[in-house]
Amino acid sequence: TLNIISGNTSTTILWSPVADATSYSVSMSLAPGGPYTAGACTAAGDTHCNLTPTNGITYFAVVQANGPGGTGTRSAEVSLTALNTLTLLPVLTGIAGNNANLVSWPRIPAATSYLVNRRTGAGPWSQVGTPTVSIHYDEDVLNAESYQYAIQSVVAGVPGAWSLSTAPLAASSALPLPPVISLTPGNALVTVRWVPVPGAASYTGRSSLVQGGPYGSTCAPVGAFETVCNATIPNGAPGYLVAQTSNGATFSIYSPEAAATPSAMLPLANNPNPSIVAMKVRLTWVAASGAATSYRIYRRSPTTAPALIAQTPGLTFDDDFLTTGVVYRYWLQPINATGPGAWSAGIPATAP
Repeated sequence: TLNIISGNTSTTILWSPVADATSYSVSMSLAPGGPYTAGACTAAGDTHCNLTPTNGITYFAVVQANGPGGTGTRSAEVSLTALNTLTLLPVLTGIAGNNANLVSWPRIPAATSYLVNRRTGAGPWSQVGTPTVSIHYDEDVLNAESYQYAIQSVVAGVPGAWSLSTAPLAASSALPLPPVISLTPGNALVTVRWVPVPGAASYTGRSSLVQGGPYGSTCAPVGAFETVCNATIPNGAPGYLVAQTSNGATFSIYSPEAAATPSAMLPLANNPNPSIVAMKVRLTWVAASGAATSYRIYRRSPTTAPALIAQTPGLTFDDDFLTTGVVYRYWLQPINATGPGAWSAGIPATAP
């Protein structure tokens, strides 16, 4: 039994599996009953094919199963017509993770949701998700198993043709875990923070003004404990942010997306200026815009994440609980009547 789902310059043809079949061949004709031209598609261990017909032309297709005994008889003929009024196929990007995989694709403007189809190895396809955004996190996977994914966009309640499937994705315990992020909105900025990930060599923060992406790179801090990143986001517009971990060889999947909306009512920090005074690190700074009433001061050593060490209403702070020769990094977070703002940039200082 054949099933046809037409799209824009694309048509998906699906069929029921045949016992002992090792592959299937799709042949097409411009006339009912043939003659058929072979090679429209060959599916090895699969039960669907994506065809690329010309819009507006009706084609006629048959499928044959191939196996140890040769090629089987043709299926019943079906007709198919692709139309430019139908939905274009999404183009997928897949990232294998650690006990998780991620699949993303460009947003289809008319789509209200998407169907995510998956198969394990050469097994049958099954639907595993119905996201309303153009990204899908699949956490129901096993490391060392191989998975493929294909997407359908749903327009006006009707699922479209299948996308081309991803290359097999094999989750692995050797791949890095993604960071877990938290956000602090500021004035035209959002500060992204995360807990250090074991085995991390660096991180990449990414942002988008569209839920689900696509995401552009906003920062790439190097070092296992470099866990703060500022993203520039327009005031009044929600920013959608994710982060990735790199172990020096490969990247993790994206972290779960988080959102925050900057506001012109929040204070905007200036960077601290460190100097050495009386065997202490002295931080001074220019008052933040936005009528800041106090400042939180964060510090980290080379082997720790940033931690709050003080809060002051002034514009200077002396830090003397330090180890000589160690390079520390400092951040300011201004606070006003609206609330805490985004962090400043992290500024290094060497303890005397």
